[in-house]
Amino acid sequence: IVLKERMLLSEILHCLLEVDDRKLFLKLGFSSLFEYCTQELGYSEASAYRRIQSMRLLKALGPQQGNGIEDKLKEGSLNLSHLSMAETFFRHKENKEKKPYNTHEKKELLKSLENTSTRECQRKLASQTENPNVYIKRKDHVETLDQENLRLSITIDQETLDLIQRFKELTAHQNPY
Repeated sequence: IVLKERMLLSEILHCLLEVDDRKLFLKLGFSSLFEYCTQELGYSEASAYRRIQSMRLLKALGPQQGNGIEDKLKEGSLNLSHLSMAETFFRHKENKEKKPYNTHEKKELLKSLENTSTRECQRKLASQTENPNVYIKRKDHVETLDQENLRLSITIDQETLDLIQRFKELTAHQNPY
């Protein structure tokens, strides 16, 4: 079933590419592909964004190179998060830092992202840019969830994360949550 899902994902990206190339979303009354994906197809904003970014990367690599990426999607060594973050990375490098990547370099970077977690992917991309904040948020952030609850996010280094993980392992019997 997972293999079917991955194959469908590839088909969905191709359909989105066709809708984008032919601007079919305009004929259907939507002002953007993003609006079409969220309002007509029912994707969440994050899901729509990842699919559009992934589709753009496939488009940028061209049909022949894109097929290699599709194979990686189908086998599961790359996923939407990898492709979306890579597209953001390439766009940032090309637009902000004026450092374009050629097709071969893009494929090599994507190859290095294969079989990595989202965090590992973020770290690899952040290590190759002058502005790592694009990939790893570096500020504290408090978000209100409801009247009683807040979400605090902080940035820590790997050593601190390892210590927290070790602490959780040692105290899991006392606090399973």
